[in-house]
Order: sequence, then C-alpha cells, then structure tokens
Amino acid sequence: MAFYAKDIYTADGSTQSFAVTYPFISRDHVSVTADGVAATFTWVNDGQITITSPAALDGEILIIKRNTSPSSLLVDYVDGSNLTETDLDLDSKQAFFLAQENNDEQGLIDVNSVATSTNIFVADGTDFNSVTVTGDVTITNAGVTAIGADKITGANIADEAINSEHYTDGSIDTAHIADVNVTTAKIANDAITGAKIALFDDAYEATTTHILVADGTDFDNVAMTGDIAITNAGVTSIASGVIINADVKSDAAIDATKIHNGTISNTEFSYLNGVSSNIQTQLQDIVAGTVSNVQDNTFRIQDNADNTKEVAFEVSGVSSGTTRTFTFPDESGTLTVGGMGSLVGDTSPQLGGFLDANGNYIQMQKGGDISSASPTVIDTDGDYFICTGTTGFSAMTVAADRHFFLEFAAVLTMTHGAGTLDLPSGANIATAAGDVGEFVSTASNVVTCVNYSTASGKALVESVTLANSVTLTNKTLTAPAVTNLTGTLNSPTGTIGAYTLGGAVTGGDQTISAINLKDYGEVTNAIGSTGGGTQDIDLTLGNSVSATVDTSANTFTFSNPTASDELCGFTLMLTNGGSQTVNWPGTVDWAAATAPELTASGVDCLVFWTIDGGTIWNGAAVALTLS
Repeated sequence: MAFYAKDIYTADGSTQSFAVTYPFISRDHVSVTADGVAATFTWVNDGQITITSPAALDGEILIIKRNTSPSSLLVDYVDGSNLTETDLDLDSKQAFFLAQENNDEQGLIDVNSVATSTNIFVADGTDFNSVTVTGDVTITNAGVTAIGADKITGANIADEAINSEHYTDGSIDTAHIADVNVTTAKIANDAITGAKIALFDDAYEATTTHILVADGTDFDNVAMTGDIAITNAGVTSIASGVIINADVKSDAAIDATKIHNGTISNTEFSYLNGVSSNIQTQLQDIVAGTVSNVQDNTFRIQDNADNTKEVAFEVSGVSSGTTRTFTFPDESGTLTVGGMGSLVGDTSPQLGGFLDANGNYIQMQKGGDISSASPTVIDTDGDYFICTGTTGFSAMTVAADRHFFLEFAAVLTMTHGAGTLDLPSGANIATAAGDVGEFVSTASNVVTCVNYSTASGKALVESVTLANSVTLTNKTLTAPAVTNLTGTLNSPTGTIGAYTLGGAVTGGDQTISAINLKDYGEVTNAIGSTGGGTQDIDLTLGNSVSATVDTSANTFTFSNPTASDELCGFTLMLTNGGSQTVNWPGTVDWAAATAPELTASGVDCLVFWTIDGGTIWNGAAVALTLS
C-alpha cells in the first residue's frame, strides 16, 4: 500500500542515509523510528536525512513519518489584515497534510475492527480485520500460543517421524507386543538372569562375591563365609588366623623357608638342640668364657620402651694392641659423655658442687665480630665480642641468662629502653671506639648493661652543682647546645632562649600564653576525591582541609575537636561541591538555618568552628565560586 506521508525502509547493514519522498511544512514535523524506537538524524537536504543513532543499522524496519502539528493553527487570521497567498497556502497545507496522515494510519485497518481480548488482525486482501483465533491453536492476550488437546492426528504426523526418543519409559506394555514376536535377536547378551530360569531360586540376584550352591531343589545365591573368601574375580583367600594345629598334617615336614622372611635356616634351627630351657633365661645366665667376643658394630643397648633410643659401643679410638677397662664406682650415678677426664664432649655439663680450678683459670672466649643492627644479634660462639658498624640500636636479640661483653669499634648510639635495653641512669649512650660494656640477659631479648667503661676514662654522667654562693672567677659559663630534646618538660622554671626546632612539637593540650606568631602555616589535610559515602574530617590531621566531590552523594562528619570551652575551627576548600548531593552533620548551625548553595564546577571556601567540643558547630561560607 502506498502512503501519503510515510516512507518505510528495511536497513541493509551499510546504508545510513534515506530519502524523504513527501512534502512537509517544517522539518520539525518529521520523525524516524527503528523497529519502533525513536532514532536521531540530521538533514542532508529537504529530500534526504542521515540517521546518527543507531550508528549501525542492519535488518531494522525504518519508518520516516510526517506528523503535522494538530494542536494549534499555523495561521491566525486577524480582522482587517491582508490575505496573502502564503498564509492561505500554509493554512490549507496544514489541513491537507493532517488528512493525509490520518488516512495513512486508518487505511489498513477495518473501521469495524474492535480490540476484543485475544483477537488478532488478519488481512483479507483489502484491509485488516479483528478475528478470534480458533481451531487447533489458540492464543492469549500475552501472545502465548497453545495446541489443543487431541488436535494432532495420524494425518498430521509424517511417516517414520516418531522414534524411540518420543516414547515414555515403560509406556509399551505386553498388549502392544504381538505373540511370538520376541526373537533371540531382541534379547541382549546376558540379559536373562537366574530369577528367570526355573532351576534357580526366585530370589536370585547377582550380588558381588556371591556363589550359587544347590540345596537339593534349586541353586541358591549365597555369600561365601568361614575360613575361605572369594573376590568377584574368582580369587580365593584363607582368612587370617583360621589355620589351627589340627589343620596341619602331622608329617607335613614344615621347612625353615616357611618362617617369616626366611631368615632362619635349617642349620640355625639345629643350633637349638642344646637349649634346655627358656632361651632368654639362659642368655641372662651367661658366665665368663661362654661368650668370647662381640663386635662393636653389632653391640647395641636399646631403651625398653622405645627401641629407637640406642647406645652403641665404639672402640675404634683405642690404640691397637691395648685394652681399655671401664671401672664403675661403688655408688649409683649417671655416666655422661666426657665424664672421664674431659668435658669437651658434654655440651651442658653440670657441677654437683663447688668448682675447684686447682690453680688454673677459666678463660673468656672471644667470639666473631658482631655488626651493629636494630636489633643487634648476639652470637653464641663466645662471651666477648667486637661490635662493628655505626647503626644505633635500642634492643638486642639474645637468649636468656647470657653474660657477655661488647667492645665498640665505632661511634653509634645505644638507646635506653625500659624492659628491652636498660642502660645506666636510664640515659642513652653515645659510644666511642674502645668503649667496653658489660651486659646480662635476664630473659630472652631483655638486656641490662651492668657496667660501662669509656676509652677516655670519663664517667658517662658528670654532675655539676652550682650553689647559690658560688663565685666564678675568670670563667665563662656557656649555655649548652640543645639537640634531640625529647620527652616532656614538666613545670619548667626559667627562660628558654632562642632555639630552632628540628621536628614537631606536641603541646599535649596545654595552654601557651603571651605568644606572638609570625610566618606560620597550618597543616593541610588534603583528602582529595571523596569517592561518595561518608567522609570524616579528622582535626588531628590538620585545621586546613581540601576535598573534591566527584562521585555520588557525600556525607561529611567531623571528629577530634579540642575540649569544651576552647575555640576549635577549620577551613574547608571544597571543589565541585554542588555537582553531587552533600550532607552536613546535624550539629552544624548555619546562618539563617540554611546551608549555602555550593558551586557545581569551582571552589567554595567554608569555615566551621565550635566552643563546646563539637556539640554545636557553626558554619559559614566565606567565598563561593572561586576560580
């Protein structure tokens, strides 16, 4: 059918430009759909468009349709005005085009058609009529089709179209099998069981490892039990421990090879002829001359509870042609390795009383050099070490109950640490080459310096007390340099002169009075992208805060202000705050009870302050829409 104001195309997968074949009053009256979805397009000229979205068309039905404005007149005539050809043409075109467009929409549909539930449009050669779907197939108003019961007859089924996949399991019964029609070819190999044969018990089942045994009537399916077992492969086996003396023939002549592992020969059996009683009893009663020699590689004494514990006798160290005799003292005790003349072999000898050096001395053992580290590791190869390197340390890695000396080869700092490295007077020690420290470990990695000797001979701590009446003549009292001042200054008196801080100073929530500040700055807590969700502003990180809102809703919280009755405030430089939803804490009191309208693209400067420890925050916008 031809249309007055409609072009219909089928996309071919490559073409994006299409002709507009009908006139129109305005380009705004032309629309395009692709498979019923609005498409975007540009005009090449009044007779051609290019579709921009969808970007790739392939198979879609494209409808380029004119929709002249039906809601208002395009020409409004006024009394006394001149009638022009242009106005008359425009007025008539509007009516004419509307009539064409209405005809396009109504021409294909029968005017008597009614949208009755489950009816469909079917063409009769002239137009489409609304009809009810009846017969073999029905349809719902959701478009679901269904084949009626018993509608498929033999005439609807092609010859040889039904095969085994269309039969329900067990659906073919005896009545559907003709007599004398089950042949040998129809019976699978091994398909007929014993239960189907009259000679076998009706309860027959091929249970694994069962055998068939006749009972005088038929064969029964039984399990083999008793002394003999059988596998489903026919392998029989004699059960463990079932052969008794009565089962063995008296003249069976059992050979030595039948003894476990075959390690005892018939010849060795013959040696038992002289045994007159229990062999163990006779071995215990061995007297001098009965056993002449036992080789040391076979002589072992084992623990009676654990035979993996052994004592082996070794005589390879005895001089050739000599005999060494062990003589035991007339008392009970423990024989230890090295107990005869030397303690070298015993790694942990113990004294039973006072040690008499017998005029000799016990020599201190120097171990290998130790490199200073944090912590410094104390080796076990001696009790006197040279400590090399310049790395300071505040702890040592050492076993408990060690007594050792360190000689320092260079300058480093030992830092006092209560419970780890206890130093004299609790003061750090700056070592010098030649200094020697004496240490003990009261527990693992717990070390105390019990003595420290400087190479210069000076004491570690020199005290000078100046009484009120001391007179200094021709002496210069120089203020000492203050370096690495740490810890807490408790109730200081006097005056601290000009000093340069080499690190951070923590006030500890104490009051500083009569202070003049210049050239100072505040630490900025640069949060960066908030990322959505909850973002906390922690005042311990700085009283100058910067952040950027760039993703979803953001909720700010404030934490760690100073104590009540102290003014605490911070400045927030917020970028793009108006681009997303920003939620402020409910404790913020804004001017006029209204939060400022933030800038969507730019920087806002906001200030917040509290005097009650954060119970109530005051908020104000200092500057909005900064560049």
